[in-house]
Amino acid sequence: MIAQSRTIAKGRHIREVTRLMNLYGGIASKWMKKNSLPFELEGRIYEIHWYEHPRMGRFELKQKEVSEP
Repeated sequence: MIAQSRTIAKGRHIREVTRLMNLYGGIASKWMKKNSLPFELEGRIYEIHWYEHPRMGRFELKQKEVSEP
């Protein structure tokens, strides 16, 4: 479970919004791209990134390395 997140893009500012609407539905203005706060795992710093729609939930979660300590 991701306790804290921040929105990094909304609606038409999301590069993949058309693909998300075609695949999952919804309207562009409701889609958000979010990420978790950074966390350390095995000596490396990561964030979780995902797309979210308020009525449908989270989609396409991925772990992304953001830097080394």
